[in-house]
Amino acid sequence: PEVSIGSMLLRRLHQAARGMQDILPPRSLLQAFVEQTATRIAQLHGFLPICTPVLEKLQLYQHSLGQESDVVSKEMFTFTDQDESVMALRPEGTAGVTRAVLNTSGGSAYQRLYYAGPMFRRERPQRGRYRQFSQFGVELFGPSQPQGDVEVIAMAHRVLAALNLLPAVKLEINTLGNTASRTAHRTVLTEYLQAHRQSLSEESQLRLERGAVLRVLDSKHPADQTVVRAAPPLAACLDSESSERFAAVLQCLQDLKINFATNNHLVRGLDYYSHTVWEFTTEHLGAQSAVLAGGRYDGLATILNPKIKMPAVGWAAGIERLALLVEERRTFSPPKPLVFVVDGLSAGHKDKASAALLLQKELHDAGVSAVLRVGAKLGQQVHAASTEAECSVFIKPDLLERGVVLVERQGTSQELLRGELLAFLLAMKKN
Repeated sequence: PEVSIGSMLLRRLHQAARGMQDILPPRSLLQAFVEQTATRIAQLHGFLPICTPVLEKLQLYQHSLGQESDVVSKEMFTFTDQDESVMALRPEGTAGVTRAVLNTSGGSAYQRLYYAGPMFRRERPQRGRYRQFSQFGVELFGPSQPQGDVEVIAMAHRVLAALNLLPAVKLEINTLGNTASRTAHRTVLTEYLQAHRQSLSEESQLRLERGAVLRVLDSKHPADQTVVRAAPPLAACLDSESSERFAAVLQCLQDLKINFATNNHLVRGLDYYSHTVWEFTTEHLGAQSAVLAGGRYDGLATILNPKIKMPAVGWAAGIERLALLVEERRTFSPPKPLVFVVDGLSAGHKDKASAALLLQKELHDAGVSAVLRVGAKLGQQVHAASTEAECSVFIKPDLLERGVVLVERQGTSQELLRGELLAFLLAMKKN
């Protein structure tokens, strides 16, 4: 009993922290496939990689996301460093990328960037949402025209198409308008929320008092969502400039044959967003329907540096959620090595101890994937080879003496001259 209790305590001691997860094969292969697919499409559009620190000063997110936001007020992982500065694990990628661009170019350069990496939010863990999660995102700095919005939307559409997810998602799109339109809507919205103040949650009432009106739109509280759904739509406050710009975005999407649905309730609770916002949503992952979201955020650079104006638009997607959707649709099969080298030489053949390694090296040099199971018995190797590779290549003493190898594939076997093996495998790889 003592050993049992000790083992239980040891297992608990070394479990991953709440909301964190270990990602092992085959899930790690699936998530790598998602990230590699997104990377390939981003590079197709001429976007270049950027890597920013996982740790940032808390001030960056207080300025960009706002002190009143749920992310900053409730979901940040923070600590005080030895120099008394407060540091934060990044909860999202856009603020750090924008800071990096401002620091290096001063906001004057045309930049096309993509990133991938871990983000951290102290949320309640649920399916597809963890406290550490992987995110892929793109940011386009420089152009303010509607075509810039459409290019990054088209890129997202192509990523989802490459993952065979288009039948499972829907593009929802809206416009937040320009500054004048948002200001007019803010006035109408404030009056509406004040009139329905008693129906709001206590937290939203406090935000209303502090003037953080847009934060109420982001509230997840059921009572707040009921009030927000009946709020005056921003569309009623759009001026002609904003309406014409949004019409141009929609026309471009139609020209590209990208299906969409306008959603007047799609908003952002951050002041720096303007004009186009969108989400690709699904009904296959429960209540949290968005799998990829983006928008234009021309005001973020000015928040971080009041002397600079830098148009920007981008999107981000959770790799875990995309992987879940791919897994549900069963459109991904983990890749297998082409060859499993079965080492049938006994310990008595010390002069041939490197034969399997030499064959593996030859195959690797030719770009053929090949694996070994060092130390395994012959029967264990044969069993593993049947599931872990496309074919098996056997090395045995009698085969070596005759200068041949035995190749097994899909229940059939054949002997090949050692010099013919590589050409045979390359042809197999090509097909």
